[in-house]
Amino acid sequence: MFIAPFFTLCALAFPAFSVPVATTTTSSVSPATFLNLGSTSYTLQLPIGTGGVAKELAGTSLASYSSDYFYVNKTGVTLYTPNTGVTTSGSLHPRTELKHNTNWKSSSSTFKNMTVSLQVDAVAPGKSVVISQILSFSNGPQFMVHAYEIGKIVIRAPSGTKTLDANYKIGSALVLNFSASSNVLSVTYKNLVSGATSSQTFAMTAYSDNYYKAGSYCQIVVGDAGYCQVTVSSLSVTTV
Repeated sequence: MFIAPFFTLCALAFPAFSVPVATTTTSSVSPATFLNLGSTSYTLQLPIGTGGVAKELAGTSLASYSSDYFYVNKTGVTLYTPNTGVTTSGSLHPRTELKHNTNWKSSSSTFKNMTVSLQVDAVAPGKSVVISQILSFSNGPQFMVHAYEIGKIVIRAPSGTKTLDANYKIGSALVLNFSASSNVLSVTYKNLVSGATSSQTFAMTAYSDNYYKAGSYCQIVVGDAGYCQVTVSSLSVTTV
């Protein structure tokens, strides 16, 4: 597999269409250890599998796992999603994505938070990659943050779509924070390269089985050109 090199968090990255240069990692730390994922907190969903079933890893299997799809690189943990990826049940698109395993209630007065720092390294031509989500186990996607190859980041919500960054450059480091309490979701965004910021607030449906996800959920199907790749430098979820 060919992966583009990464620069410092505040550097501009290669264009999405450039030919990547082979990169390897010499880190002795596993991705799960690097991100401090804990022993039971997350499930990794992968774009590989057998019999049309995408592979998932959790617990001790995730703790030591590293592959071409999920590995430590210079600025964090790289999540690579090819256009040949196997999809999870109910989806047409492949993903290399971390799912937080604890469900929570929208109506709870205790804040349920996710903060993720990452950079979008590549997006398939004309497509987008979902870099973070809130889903309801029984009702599906509720909030999805898309980074588009054309250089735009938006959040899609049941009430409509809001732009977080109209001039995102592929490779720029960013920080996203979700904070949910009493059926209200607050989302803050900061581009660490350009300095662009955005804050959005949304009403939430009172579901009792929400959960957070972050990674590289590539909005491509088999046969599309290109791939998606995201490097996560930190990920934190608090639900209690």
